[in-house]
Amino acid sequence: MARLRRAIALGAVVALAQWRPASAAIGTPFDPHESMRLQKDGPHLKKLDKAFESHLESAFDPHLNLDTIEEKYEKQGIYFDDVEPLKPHVFTKAVVNHYAKKPKYWRQRYYVNEEHWGGPGFPVFLMIGGEAPIQPSDVSHEMFYMNTLAIQHKALLLSVEHRYYGESNPTPDMTVENLEFLTIDQALKDLELFHSHVTTKYRTTDASKWIVFGGSYPGNLAVWFKQEYPHLAVGGIASSAPLLLMADYKEYMEVVSNDFTRVGGAACGESIRNAMQALDDAIVEALEAHPSSAKKKGSKKASKHRRGVRPTDHNATLYDVLTLCEPIANDMDAMVLESIVKNQFQGVAQYNDFNPVNIQATCEYFASVTTEKPLAQLAGFLAMASPTGCYMSTFSGSSGMSLMEQPSFTGTEFDGTSIERQWTYQRCTELGYTQSAGTDAPNDTNIFRPLQFTSFNLLGTKLCQHLFGHAFKFPNVDAANKRLRGNRPQVDNITFTNGNLDPWYAALTSNDMIGWAHGGCRGIRWGWWTPRRSTTRKTRSFLSTARRTAAICMRRKSMTRKPFKQRTSRSRPTSRCT
Repeated sequence: MARLRRAIALGAVVALAQWRPASAAIGTPFDPHESMRLQKDGPHLKKLDKAFESHLESAFDPHLNLDTIEEKYEKQGIYFDDVEPLKPHVFTKAVVNHYAKKPKYWRQRYYVNEEHWGGPGFPVFLMIGGEAPIQPSDVSHEMFYMNTLAIQHKALLLSVEHRYYGESNPTPDMTVENLEFLTIDQALKDLELFHSHVTTKYRTTDASKWIVFGGSYPGNLAVWFKQEYPHLAVGGIASSAPLLLMADYKEYMEVVSNDFTRVGGAACGESIRNAMQALDDAIVEALEAHPSSAKKKGSKKASKHRRGVRPTDHNATLYDVLTLCEPIANDMDAMVLESIVKNQFQGVAQYNDFNPVNIQATCEYFASVTTEKPLAQLAGFLAMASPTGCYMSTFSGSSGMSLMEQPSFTGTEFDGTSIERQWTYQRCTELGYTQSAGTDAPNDTNIFRPLQFTSFNLLGTKLCQHLFGHAFKFPNVDAANKRLRGNRPQVDNITFTNGNLDPWYAALTSNDMIGWAHGGCRGIRWGWWTPRRSTTRKTRSFLSTARRTAAICMRRKSMTRKPFKQRTSRSRPTSRCT
């Protein structure tokens, strides 16, 4: 998660990130901890307040906004015990390069909670860290499903930080050379070594069965760890784990497109598509008017940009309607701006449940402003969803407001919180996850298709090359996917959860659950982040299935590895504890 992504958690999360203020980078795609705030004092269109009744509420972040989440549950009669702060522990014998002849060591942070542990012989629950710093609430707050299970099973609770994130820094800095050891394989071997450390320190016995938990990218790690080291864990829960690695994950935006059409109807999808077309046309118009344009310099060469319907609101150009931090001058600038806009809709779909601006509210807004021109409709939506007065609109420059000037992207010093540079490196080498949208395919029904500057070439290849060098064109994605068996892992005793609104489900193993978004429970982003008491029949059904799975996994004495078989049920979480 970013400021815990479970991106992943990268979600984050994966092309460019959800929009940020101009003083910060636009970040990694879908950092679950980046807030999307409502701005009441922004430019209003008619009925805007009715469409969005919330005021200055952030998209849920289970670590940074626990009070807000608790309040939401308390209104439903669900209460949580007070949590005592936990101090971090450090594993001092973590190895920088597990393949080096002479090991060098670094300090890996982790949290431990022994409150409910029954002692040696009782189970160990491990929350695997992902592309963000870990938090003490990982192993202490009942809102997280793992912690609820621990009370019942008297388990030792652990959360371990991923290398290169938070305070777990295996190298002095993050130069391209020093990022060499940021790989899936090194991270899995970290978990193997950490398992040995815990076994020794806490004197756990063979009877102490390990269950691994993870959501999004850490969900991948939970599955891969169980696959690579089946003797070290008896089972796990992987929530919304995009196991199928691919450089161009265009299916992500196709799911987002379908979400808006499915929930809000064809009219909603058409309104958003028209807004995307108006934005792209206005950007093309702005590029052609820029002094650096070949056309301005007297060239007879036709515009290289694909032309759609010309803007319907000629009296309202890009700069009249949207407040940009700087004028756009080239394709990469356009990519930044279109990505920021696209990511607002991605965030609405991916975090539909707790997000104050959800799919239904977004569609109601667009339905309420049909008399406005498409670009003005988009401006009104962004004014409500964006926490600042201007949008980042340049890729490079010298003003301090471009993407390549953001320390979180290009800085090489560790600061304990930033995740963008590390996560983008992982994407550009092994994970992929580029959430492209722009395409010339004539039969493409994706409502975000008009955003031509969010193509895989610009959003994926060129971004990676600018950040890390010409060789970084997703060189290891196919090999990693093949070695790790894609979305057909050979693993047993794993519960997979996801929802059919979740844009990641196209890369998952399990099928969807109607009406649910990123995670396993309605109203809940991550499959393990679940209160002990639920208010919906679907949530209770999920809890029953997951609890049975965890209990069965911990009771198993023989571990027969069987290839995963995809289930077709749409009514309950996929469970693989066989």
